[in-house]
Amino acid sequence: MITGAIYQLPLIALLVVAILRDGLRRRMVSAAMLGTVAIYAAYVLAIDVTGQIAQVRVFDRVPPEFIAANGTILAVFTLSFLVGGGLIRALIPDQTPSPRTEIGVLGPLITGAVLVLISADGWWLFAPYPLNKGAWQLVSLGGAGAVANLLLLFAVNRARSSGHHVRLARTVLWAVALHYVLAGDRGSLLFLVLGAFAFDLATTPRRGWRMAIRALCVAAIALIALEQISYWRSWGVQAPSSEGSFLAEIDLLPQSVAHMFHAISIRLSGYQTVAGGAVDLLATLWLQVIPSGVLRGLGMQTYNGSLLLSEFVVHGGGFFVPAELYFAHGFPSVALIALYFGALAAFADRCSARPGDTFMTTLVLLVAASSFYTMFYGVQAVHRMLSLPVLLVVLRALLQAVLRRHTRFRAW
Repeated sequence: MITGAIYQLPLIALLVVAILRDGLRRRMVSAAMLGTVAIYAAYVLAIDVTGQIAQVRVFDRVPPEFIAANGTILAVFTLSFLVGGGLIRALIPDQTPSPRTEIGVLGPLITGAVLVLISADGWWLFAPYPLNKGAWQLVSLGGAGAVANLLLLFAVNRARSSGHHVRLARTVLWAVALHYVLAGDRGSLLFLVLGAFAFDLATTPRRGWRMAIRALCVAAIALIALEQISYWRSWGVQAPSSEGSFLAEIDLLPQSVAHMFHAISIRLSGYQTVAGGAVDLLATLWLQVIPSGVLRGLGMQTYNGSLLLSEFVVHGGGFFVPAELYFAHGFPSVALIALYFGALAAFADRCSARPGDTFMTTLVLLVAASSFYTMFYGVQAVHRMLSLPVLLVVLRALLQAVLRRHTRFRAW
């Protein structure tokens, strides 16, 4: 029997309808963010039905009062997010096409491929994971290694949109993807292949159920492939799961249920968790667009919801976004920030709809993909990614204004 079916089933149905609507209309950021909420809601329903809740570690049965509060918080977040997106789409018209660019394929393509070569891991054909890590690398790029994949993705997407060097770009893409399979680098493989697929999905003129089924098939193949790569790269030590519970193997979702449980318990206990109100939290988010090192240098203390939660309970880090918003200022915070996030997501979706603007489209797709991590990591992480398209639009406008002024000055 499902606990509180009136809270769970209609909410999941609403999320599925909204995701399909946004996905079929190429609103990738909005669809991805709602997708994370739907995944969480489906997980809560699954552990409720199966009773497999040991991995959550905060209760030995699903309390009905938790289901009611959890469903209400998610519903407020979802409805406010949809309203925020609807307002932006009503106020901002569709973007006008920008001029197509035919340059910039070979530069990022070659640079990305070279960065992959000089930082390559060894193949598991010669040494099992993790002994193969860094075996062939000439230079350790660390976190900057993501730049290589970003450059490759940008080059492939631009080649497709401009029609130049398409075969070469695709050959390099699949060669690097094969290297990641043999190196056991699942993260880079996902970033590269799904990034290319998402660009194709976002720029296809016509939508339909075939495209949705195709996306689901790609997702299923990706999940199976990731599990097999773990088996191959460890030389059979890390065997694919057979009789084990899939629910028990998920990492972020049990943690997020615990976050929601703690947030509800702390708020209902009457504690004031964060000073100020929901508007103050919104202002703090924009302030923290400035690098934290600069803020610390100015003597300004930055907001961190995960650290604040650790003052009440021991947890593994991160903070599921709807839970963090409720933890901060209750339902006013959930409604206001979700409205704001919906507006930012809709703005990003508008930016990605401009034909020929490959850089912006690629950036927006990265924002969409990051939602499946940042939504479980905290409000700050989500806001930093969602604000990137806004900052890029502002910087572009400033640069164009400077260039026009410089051109007029030279003409005079």
